[in-house]
Amino acid sequence: MIVGKRGMSGTADHPFPRASMAGGAYVVSGLASAFLAYTRSVCAAYFCGAALCCALSVKVIKNFVRQPRPLGVTPLKSYGMPSTHSAVMFFYAGTVVLTSTTLPIHPSLPDHPYIRVWPPLVAGTSAVVVALSRVWWGHHDFLQIAAGSLYGATCSIIAYKMWVSGLDVYGHSLEAWLGAFMGWH
Repeated sequence: MIVGKRGMSGTADHPFPRASMAGGAYVVSGLASAFLAYTRSVCAAYFCGAALCCALSVKVIKNFVRQPRPLGVTPLKSYGMPSTHSAVMFFYAGTVVLTSTTLPIHPSLPDHPYIRVWPPLVAGTSAVVVALSRVWWGHHDFLQIAAGSLYGATCSIIAYKMWVSGLDVYGHSLEAWLGAFMGWH
């Protein structure tokens, strides 16, 4: 058993070790940043920015709803409704599913059929695991993660619709200009 600031973690009672979940936001942010740095894609930059907007807007909604977290949990400083973790993870999952299955594969990525299969599977599974871990650890109830998940998925659909409704044209032009100016690709 490992004892941390918020209590016990890594016990046999919990399938989600707290130590692995604590850095989840850093892992997701790090992966998104690494993908952005690797592809140098304006599309990836756009969706990373949209994910940040999703996360910040959830924080605003929490302050309006002001629903407390479940009883018995070590008090956290913010409210519980909706779950920010669930919203951001389902935003990324929705974005990965939509972009992987419908948009052309970026030239920096391998042209392989699995590139359209594995990312949505991994992103979707990760989103579900993170959302359920929030309930398991007592930080949220099911309604709070359901609201966060629905909010994040809805934000991903809106961001995707904006991208394919015209922003992609500007994005491709900007990416071509940056490529010529910076010597990328």
